Amino acid sequence: MGDDQKEYKALMTAKAKLKESQNLLDIANLNSAFVRYHFGSGNLDSAVYYAQKCLAFF
Repeated sequence: MGDDQKEYKALMTAKAKLKESQNLLDIANLNSAFVRYHFGSGNLDSAVYYAQKCLAFF
């Protein structure tokens, strides 16, 4: 498994654990991590989606 796949798997695991969380800062930070991942992968549509989600908190 490549580093990108490991990173994505870790992000998805964190997302599943935070799904029922009320801690908005943790959720915003996770969304920010998704922005960095998708931007680095060149998937700009997903990066913008997660940026909008995390900026709503900040």
